[in-house]
Amino acid sequence: EADFLVKLAWDSEEIPGARIMGGGFGGCVLMMLPMTKGLQWIQFAEQEYFKKFSIQLKYYQVRITSGTSRVNTFL
Repeated sequence: EADFLVKLAWDSEEIPGARIMGGGFGGCVLMMLPMTKGLQWIQFAEQEYFKKFSIQLKYYQVRITSGTSRVNTFL
């Protein structure tokens, strides 16, 4: 199922990157989606996934940030 989603992303010109993460216990697929077309592509992927596996796709939207930083606290 994860391979299917990665292949679906790789076949799309709108997705600059996709890979399987943590495949030991089912894992997940991490995809870089353009903000302007992200939701539209997710809906497409949901339809294709359901056609192939008869399972409702679960997804989480995340946003890239500047990463971690040190926070000084005075307690």
